[in-house]
Amino acid sequence: MPSLDEARIAPETSPGNAPAGDAAGNATEKPVNEIVESARLHKDGEEKAASEKRTAWLAAGVGVGIGSAALVAAMLYANRDKGKGRKK
Repeated sequence: MPSLDEARIAPETSPGNAPAGDAAGNATEKPVNEIVESARLHKDGEEKAASEKRTAWLAAGVGVGIGSAALVAAMLYANRDKGKGRKK
């Protein structure tokens, strides 16, 4: 049974052994049934979804980093006057 990669790339046929219907169109790929095509589309969709998920996690990580830096800056700004000039 051919794998998905083998179904995508078929060996080229020479003009002498091509069927009459394919000789006119100079087809170089063998026909793929709907099951193999569906599996290929599903595989491509999974790769795209994985890429989008990775991008979403990267954006979330950047957001957490920026938020943490903002909190630290706010705390430093709020506490900058405490302890200076107030001696009891």
